[in-house]
Amino acid sequence: LSLCAASASRRAQARSTYERAVRMRTTLQSQPEDTRRREDYEKVIQTFQAVYRLNPAYSKTPVALAAAAELYEEMGRRFSNERYYEAAIKAHRFLLEEYPQNRFAREALFTIGEIQYSALENPTQARQAFQEYLNRYSKSPQAAEARKRLKQIDGLLAERAAAPAAEQRENRLPEVTAIRRWVGPNYT
Repeated sequence: LSLCAASASRRAQARSTYERAVRMRTTLQSQPEDTRRREDYEKVIQTFQAVYRLNPAYSKTPVALAAAAELYEEMGRRFSNERYYEAAIKAHRFLLEEYPQNRFAREALFTIGEIQYSALENPTQARQAFQEYLNRYSKSPQAAEARKRLKQIDGLLAERAAAPAAEQRENRLPEVTAIRRWVGPNYT
């Protein structure tokens, strides 16, 4: 009986913490974006992450972890800092590892590819994420979009591979390719 009571207590704590985090996020997002502080974001993120620590089995825990990852991504945009994008990727990966069958995990993996491609401008890592997405979720609604992204990335990588050869040609010394000779009465 005491084990059941403890479990119910943790579930209730997780629920109230989740509800508090949602209210905190709503308050944060109601403020003008340029007045939001890092500390405010971090408090909301920590509150969402506390839901997992209180009760990993609570039905809203994957939602809370996804919200924390989204807030890190928002911080990356707001403060133009790669560190927050990296934290978002780490948070999405955690969600993916802990809840691989959850729909938020599927979205997390796709978002990792988007962050790598657009925000961090790392097409190689983005390609890996989108390929992993297709390997895991080939029948999902976003699979066509992942294939499209892979084609874009492959094109970009091919352009980058061709660029060094063009740069080498441009940076070499001039090359003489045609020589003509004229002979005149006082010149050659």
